[in-house]
Amino acid sequence: MVQALVLFSLCSAFGQIFIFWTIRVFNALTLSTITTTRKFFTILMSVLVHGNKLVRNQWFAVLTVFAGLVLEMFADGGKHGHHKGPKVKVEDAAEPRLGAAGATLLSTPSEGERKGHPHRQ
Repeated sequence: MVQALVLFSLCSAFGQIFIFWTIRVFNALTLSTITTTRKFFTILMSVLVHGNKLVRNQWFAVLTVFAGLVLEMFADGGKHGHHKGPKVKVEDAAEPRLGAAGATLLSTPSEGERKGHPHRQ
């Protein structure tokens, strides 16, 4: 039981890291497409592997999702989800600095620090 909880926790943490990384590198629309595609294939695997049955309306819904994914893929000319560079300017990015106690701080330099006065804020 404990092993199952640890495995569940690790998978959950890895999933959250993947979500945040995908949004940061790409965007929320890409994450939504990945999630929808995963759910689509989960339903298909449930039908094919486990023999679960879908009624006509459910098959219509599955085909509608598939059509939406295909249309979304081709609607923007294949550019969907490509990396568009960093979302922040390099000069605005946080740089590691040492704090008073020697701990690393991740913060954007203050106005005084940018002008050459490291202790003025």
